[in-house]
Amino acid sequence: MGAKNKIKLFLVFLLGIVMTLGGFSSVNAGTLYEERPYGIVMDPASPWRVYIADHPPYYGALFSPMWMDGNLVYCIQSRRESINGASDYYRQDLAEYLRTQGLDWNTSEAVANELGIIAGFGYGYAGDTSNEMMWATQIRVWQTLGYYGLPFNSSQISQIDSIQSKIDIINDRINNYNKNVNFGTSVVTLTGYGQENGVWLTDSSGVFSQYTDTQTSGIHTQRSGNRLFIWAEKGDNENTNLSYTLVTGTYTGRSSAWVSPTSQNTFQSGGAPNKTTSLRVELRTGSVQINKVDEETGNVAQGDATLVGAQYSLISDKTGSEVGVLTIGENLKSNVIENLPIDTTYTIVEKAEPKGYNYNPETKKVEWANPNGVNEWTGTVSDRVKKGDIKIVKTLGATDYDEEIILKGAQFKATLISDESKVYYSNVSGEDGVCLIEDLPYGNYRVEETITPSEAYTVDPFEVFVEEDQKTYNFPKVDPSKEMRIAVEKVLLDETVGKTDAKVSGAYFTVYTDENATQEYLDKNGNPVIIGPTDNTGYAIS
Repeated sequence: MGAKNKIKLFLVFLLGIVMTLGGFSSVNAGTLYEERPYGIVMDPASPWRVYIADHPPYYGALFSPMWMDGNLVYCIQSRRESINGASDYYRQDLAEYLRTQGLDWNTSEAVANELGIIAGFGYGYAGDTSNEMMWATQIRVWQTLGYYGLPFNSSQISQIDSIQSKIDIINDRINNYNKNVNFGTSVVTLTGYGQENGVWLTDSSGVFSQYTDTQTSGIHTQRSGNRLFIWAEKGDNENTNLSYTLVTGTYTGRSSAWVSPTSQNTFQSGGAPNKTTSLRVELRTGSVQINKVDEETGNVAQGDATLVGAQYSLISDKTGSEVGVLTIGENLKSNVIENLPIDTTYTIVEKAEPKGYNYNPETKKVEWANPNGVNEWTGTVSDRVKKGDIKIVKTLGATDYDEEIILKGAQFKATLISDESKVYYSNVSGEDGVCLIEDLPYGNYRVEETITPSEAYTVDPFEVFVEEDQKTYNFPKVDPSKEMRIAVEKVLLDETVGKTDAKVSGAYFTVYTDENATQEYLDKNGNPVIIGPTDNTGYAIS
């Protein structure tokens, strides 16, 4: 083998089979050039010999590189001599030629494609231009033709083992080429932004590392051998296609047959076509928005309270951290929190109750109803308004002679200062003198007496700010007429000792405004004030 680099190889089959051009659709003509060696190789140990056992006395022929107009071609016709310089070649699509050899349409297309791939990954691929690789490529072509029933058989080829290592290389390349990236054509669903929501894909076929990026824009990717990491950042496409190409570097088009009526038919490889694998990436995120209502009145706030401005934390159940704040606006809807990962549920917790409302400890759970589609979650949250009572007790003030007297028959009303259509009334006081205005929503009120007992004056209006929940605001009101109360005592007099202990009941007294008792004191109704009658203790109070 030391002289192999000097060996001129060619394939000569001493028994020719004459072919005609009938039925061939020629495209252009070509001239064959072969690197013919000198003489016939008789050594049965030569690795370059094709042994033809049924045609003695010839032991075989040699494989010789053949060129058609400067392009390497391979033998596809058994037992026919190649004629160096033959110029009667016509070019024909290889699959069409194979159909003239008895293969059906589908098979001829498959064989033509396979021969192109064999030649593409054989001689010249990855820079291997050795004679051994050229011979291995030719043998591999014959093996394929023989497999599909054409008149080629590996038993015709002697000493294949010495070239087998090169054939194994070709077969390995073809096997890898025929493998598909196992995550190709898949749909990858991303459930949120950031690398924490990314997806790793692993090609168990072990060929993805041989592919180059073709289309990766619109999304973020990172490669590591046969693994691919995909994730999205804000601004990336919601849906995008990724593609990767196995570039063989050998493909020039469909393979051709060069057909001659006098010389050996050959084929010129179009090489192995590039392969592309693709996958679709779909970004699936969710959004959350809430509506705010009053627990009792729905969309209408009570008193001076407002539903606007309430704040709610959106908590990821996966991490336990706050991912956003929902704030209620004038339309009683919150802002929308978008681009939420949907691989977790969320909890809505009130963060700041609105003015005039009680904090609501109840939470809302956000669960996605359509993980593979649009996820726009909306919900309603409510609060209970703060309410308080106003309690008024009207009395006549105490004097030096008696205790404070509770008045009955009084009534009061409370009017919301900011909206005078909101009026709340108390009961009419009874024996306990209590006037109670109940369940006043948060706000500032003006309180007025609406019914005044006949023996009392009307209380001046006053303001009360109800700001605490379930609080009673107490307002004891002492009638101002207490300053005009007069206590009298009727007793018997002893002319000797003066006053005695004898009490006189049933006595009446008239009140005057002057010392001479000429001007009677009049009450609010213009009537003279009469005190009495005195009781059995001798007392009477105005």
